[in-house]
Amino acid sequence: LYIVRPGQSPQLIEVGDRLPYQQRLVDHPSFLFPFEAVPGEDASLYLRVATSSSLQIPFTLWRGEAFIQKDYERTVGISIFIGIMLVMAAYNFLLFISVREASYFYYVMYALSMVGLTAGIEGITFKFLWPGQPAWNDPFLVLALSGLVLFPCLFIRSFLNMSKARPQLSWLLLLLAGLSILTAVGSFVLDYRLMMVTTMLLTMVSMLLTLISGDV
Repeated sequence: LYIVRPGQSPQLIEVGDRLPYQQRLVDHPSFLFPFEAVPGEDASLYLRVATSSSLQIPFTLWRGEAFIQKDYERTVGISIFIGIMLVMAAYNFLLFISVREASYFYYVMYALSMVGLTAGIEGITFKFLWPGQPAWNDPFLVLALSGLVLFPCLFIRSFLNMSKARPQLSWLLLLLAGLSILTAVGSFVLDYRLMMVTTMLLTMVSMLLTLISGDV
């Protein structure tokens, strides 16, 4: 963000998931630009954005108090969702230990993948887990999204006994699971945009196969 005031040198504020978290002027997972508007003073704001994938830019000017209130409500909502998913993961993990049924383990990993993707998108993992390693952000998102393909496919095969009920569909689910493993591995060595688009396509296919499998 470039802040230009008459008679002054432009002020530059840089944020992004490719920069170390410690460089942010505001300690917050979202991209915040502190800006003080002086009554009667003219100021121009220029935003320059660069991304390797799709991006939405909801640029909003907030008063400090209003932002804190809105951010609190948003944080509570995200915390409740993540908390529910972690409780479900813990419950199913206990069931897995008790009955040794693989489908419960796949469900646990699905829930953890959902938590990971949500935390990654919201910048929580960057803030708390690897603030000094911005290069880990992109691979982690692809890794978590790949988990949302891999583990539902394995869960459906196990829970619905697809290998006996519908062998052909079972092989398709297994193929999709294998491809998701490749995208997970590729996230560390291949182009982020390519891996993200590929994984999103696999996600859509897995959703379709999930609906078809429900007719068994």
